[in-house]
Amino acid sequence: MTASEGLADHLLGMDPETVSARLGSLSGEEARTLVRGLRAEALDRCKRDGLWWLNFVRTRDEADPDRTTKPFPIHLNYVRRIWETFTANNRVAVAKSRQSFLSWIACTFMCHTARFRPNCLVILQTQKWEDACAMVAMAGNRAEGGYAGRCQFIESHLPSWLRQGCTATEGAIDYPNGSRVMALAAGANQIRGKTASLIVLDEYAFLSEAKQTYAAISPLVQKGCKVVVISTPNGAEGNSFFHLWAGVPMVS
Repeated sequence: MTASEGLADHLLGMDPETVSARLGSLSGEEARTLVRGLRAEALDRCKRDGLWWLNFVRTRDEADPDRTTKPFPIHLNYVRRIWETFTANNRVAVAKSRQSFLSWIACTFMCHTARFRPNCLVILQTQKWEDACAMVAMAGNRAEGGYAGRCQFIESHLPSWLRQGCTATEGAIDYPNGSRVMALAAGANQIRGKTASLIVLDEYAFLSEAKQTYAAISPLVQKGCKVVVISTPNGAEGNSFFHLWAGVPMVS
């Protein structure tokens, strides 16, 4: 990190008056100009460098009632490797275990794609509708009770200068740039015909119609859609996720 980037990290979250007080010689207008410039540069870097954007992301740890909101653990090497793998490949299959943080990584990747790629559709599909909403967004009493979907939580806990005024409804987040993150329950017909830029299939080994779902989205991959398949293992014999993860073609 350069000295200017370190200064940017230090000043981005401050209001102009605080910047002016810290730097002494700056007038209020000079401080406001500095902050606007730093934030514009930071937004550009966040777009280009998703790992750097993760410095501003917060996650929710339900296992720690005394400190549920925590910084994204970008210091963990395996977290960085997974993010870089998602970025570099159009088709990814990752086996996960409990407490591996993989679902949070996938959600941050979805949010980053939607906020920095205008007019794109990002889809999260898992077996049950309520589980898909828990990954994306919840509305009504559930959201008011503190159980915001993970993508919804990520967006609402960004620094104020990074927020975009997203609109969250049950199972969807709409961005001012025309992009949308959408939750879907299992089923090939749920996803067939949708033109998406990123599709995340969560707990794919347990999806009903898993093989048919992957066949339905395969034409999108040929057009540049990124597909991320994540799941805890569910055996090998006849399991579509095992064949994807092991690099073995799925057999009808």
